[in-house]
Amino acid sequence: MENNLMLLSKYYRSVRISKIYDIFRLPPHLQVEEILVSMIVGNKLPYGTRIDQLKGVLVFGKEEKIADEGINRDIKMVAKLLNEVCSHIESRTV
Repeated sequence: MENNLMLLSKYYRSVRISKIYDIFRLPPHLQVEEILVSMIVGNKLPYGTRIDQLKGVLVFGKEEKIADEGINRDIKMVAKLLNEVCSHIESRTV
């Protein structure tokens, strides 16, 4: 069940709790909201995920990986430029 709920964040930015019951054909007695709260507290859903109880909506936070990928891309670009500068300096000193 938790694996299926984790996959929702890949396809939705937000989803109604009632829609989760429909998507997975869950019985009405199953307390999905309690499972979601447990997953949020246990950091099993993307950082910043929350439940809007007034609207009955699960709102997914941003994946930390996305931010990490941007930082990694920037670091690689700086390293590449630094290597080019070093190569240029070496070629002038030889």
